[in-house]
Amino acid sequence: MNGKLTRSHEDATIERFQKDPDLAAEYLDAILKDGDEGELLQALQRMSKAFGRVGEIADRAELTQIPFIVRSHPKAILK
Repeated sequence: MNGKLTRSHEDATIERFQKDPDLAAEYLDAILKDGDEGELLQALQRMSKAFGRVGEIADRAELTQIPFIVRSHPKAILK
């Protein structure tokens, strides 16, 4: 079997979010309601890979807590 046919779970998740932004919004909403800071950072990494910069995502979603988290953990967001 050719290894190029497989892809990581992360890549598949990002591609799915790109194809279905509503799913991405539901995922982020669930994290904001029930997740911890680490889960939020991971979600923001996925969103930034799928849709662009974290600041732009925060603006579009009208999230007020994101700038604080980005300032607190900028290296985690940019992975």
